[in-house]
Amino acid sequence: MSTVKTYQNVYKLAQYFIMENGQIPPNLDCDLKANAAELVTLCQSVDSVDRENLPSVQALIVYADVTDQRDWDLDDINRMAENISDELESSDKRYGYRASKEGPDGDSWEVFGAYLDGSEDWVAFVTTETVAQTLVLVLEKPHLVQEELSNVAQ
Repeated sequence: MSTVKTYQNVYKLAQYFIMENGQIPPNLDCDLKANAAELVTLCQSVDSVDRENLPSVQALIVYADVTDQRDWDLDDINRMAENISDELESSDKRYGYRASKEGPDGDSWEVFGAYLDGSEDWVAFVTTETVAQTLVLVLEKPHLVQEELSNVAQ
């Protein structure tokens, strides 16, 4: 699986490309093509398994593979960059945890949700790393917890 940092970088570069494409006159597209090439390279770094869940990333990679860079249509790439941004913004959350001094007891563990666009939201402060790991597992794989509870109930 690709790291959240990889997705954050893809998202930031896609946003940058969209913004820049709207502000630069068409005759100065060489810088835009360089930025588009950088976006393609970054998208290629996304794990192939993850690409199956991000069709816009795969679409840009395929476009770059079958089209000579000199013939890239910047409007097409801009649309793909917008699709990538939209996909990452609407992605499912991934959960993680980290040490924190901000919890109610000072030293604690913070469990958080991270979206692929880089935004995060807070979930909980817990007292031990084991509890943090367990909570992340429960949040990411609730079906496993349901199966375990079903087994216990039988």
